[in-house]
Amino acid sequence: MVAIAKNSGSRSSIITLVRAAQAGDAGSFATLYLHYQQSVEKTLQTHLINASDISDVRQEVTVQAAASLNHLRNPECIGSWLRTIARRLAAQRNVRLARDRSVDPHSPSGNPICQDLSPIERLIEQEEYEAVHAAVNSLKPTERQVLKWFYFEGRSLRQISQLAQIPVGTVKSRLHHARRRLGVRLRHLLAA
Repeated sequence: MVAIAKNSGSRSSIITLVRAAQAGDAGSFATLYLHYQQSVEKTLQTHLINASDISDVRQEVTVQAAASLNHLRNPECIGSWLRTIARRLAAQRNVRLARDRSVDPHSPSGNPICQDLSPIERLIEQEEYEAVHAAVNSLKPTERQVLKWFYFEGRSLRQISQLAQIPVGTVKSRLHHARRRLGVRLRHLLAA
């Protein structure tokens, strides 16, 4: 097995490890993954909040990377390839979570507050629920619509691009800005 130099992560060592891993050497894959583990972790922390979700998606990244490593054409791109897998799986996790939690706030049953909670817990849940809806409603209409299509309706970037008649890059930009604005507006919920 080829070790990656601590400082340089030399390209030739990385290429050799990728090719060995593609040939079935599990040790080479483990070495590669350890080398890029912090980078993958930072990517996941950027897109996910819950430590449990981060842990689950981290395992999914490992499994998917191992299963599809033979599809990697350019061994030098292993780091960005792993981060792309991490971003995509984190986005998929967020969509699943949004679907599980999505409700129509205007319907009589639109309040997902659990009736089994204590009065103080119900109050906290209600405040969080209202804060999230207020934050979403404070977004620019174009950002709000793209966010709803992506997270609440589970539409792909390409579908949103076609619906809104805008380039996919614009969809990504609007999603990015919407998430940043929501993060700023809802930061107080994380501290609670």
